[in-house]
Amino acid sequence: MRRRHNTDLSPPPHRYSRLLATTAEPQPPRPMGLLRVADAADRIIRWLGQATDWLSPRMLLETLQMLVPRYAFDQGSIVL
Repeated sequence: MRRRHNTDLSPPPHRYSRLLATTAEPQPPRPMGLLRVADAADRIIRWLGQATDWLSPRMLLETLQMLVPRYAFDQGSIVL
């Protein structure tokens, strides 16, 4: 007896298909006050990140300005 091939190419149903088919309940609207606070915090954090980004090369140059004379010429700039 020959076996017939399955001609149905659709994937088998997911084992959680009943749970996935249910519609989710609508979420309550988020309070606008909290969104304003979160947006303000995002703006402050972004501004601090940009300021730090611009100050990092300056700090590197000032450190090199102290280190090069100290080690190249045996001349320290910090008075003890």
